Amino acid sequence: MPSTKGIEALRLYKDLHDSAGYVADQRGIEDAFLDGKVGFIFSGDWLLKRIELENRKINFFTTLVPGPKFPGRSFLGGEFLAVSEQSGHKDEAMKFIRFLTSPEQQVKFCKANRSANPSSKTAQKDDYFSGNSHLQMFIRQILSSNYPPVDPDWVVMEDFIERAVEDALFGSGNCAQALLDAKRKIEQVRSRK
Repeated sequence: MPSTKGIEALRLYKDLHDSAGYVADQRGIEDAFLDGKVGFIFSGDWLLKRIELENRKINFFTTLVPGPKFPGRSFLGGEFLAVSEQSGHKDEAMKFIRFLTSPEQQVKFCKANRSANPSSKTAQKDDYFSGNSHLQMFIRQILSSNYPPVDPDWVVMEDFIERAVEDALFGSGNCAQALLDAKRKIEQVRSRK
């Protein structure tokens, strides 16, 4: 059986979805928000970039994700840097990873990408972030976020979880069953190893 917390979290998400009165894919909901047709949205820092690039004149604010306890938990993407055990250049690869993840390079990357996702606490203190209340809010949310598991099967597991969420929202509506189905599929993948 899926965890009680997992079922409760999906039910909360479904309740929020069901009370919204507007159903579309992520892009459609973002379009509606930017056009003033939707009052609030769950999104990511990519929407800030879109607002800037499209020169949208919209009055908005950002806040932390709600939850049974405030702030709610968010999900961090699965961006991991790894060195293969079979690599003949492990030292060079680690040097490159240290370079990419240095505070200076994280700030440069975030500025170039117009994003708010530096993992370095030193980088988070840069004027680029501290001077923008929206970016600061995303950084604050990072502090109450969960990482996906470091697992070679994560991409497959993530797909099963996404399908379970879609089934709960748009299909059966049964959160526990949707998660149970995902759990069984994940266990099947894991048992093949």
